[in-house]
Amino acid sequence: MKFIIDSQLPPALAVRLTAMGHASWHIGELAALDAPDAAICALAAQRGCAIISKDADFLRLTMSHGVPLLWLRVGNCSNASLLDIVCGRMAVVVATFEGGERIVELR
Repeated sequence: MKFIIDSQLPPALAVRLTAMGHASWHIGELAALDAPDAAICALAAQRGCAIISKDADFLRLTMSHGVPLLWLRVGNCSNASLLDIVCGRMAVVVATFEGGERIVELR
């Protein structure tokens, strides 16, 4: 699966997901870090990527663009903990997307 990581998340998440076999890019690699959410959705749609974000604004935007969203609701934690949480559950996340869900909420 392919992912675009939103700007408020660490670039290391893209590196770790890529190492797990999921082509992943931090938005800073593809566009300005302050790119509008709608532009990020359009880019994800063009590339066939899901978006990973903590930003609830993506809920509406991803639905209108037909882009899958991994919505992180883990609260404040260290980058290391965030990477462990996301990567540790990635098999379930991917299976859920492959099962047809468009939005996966990770707490």
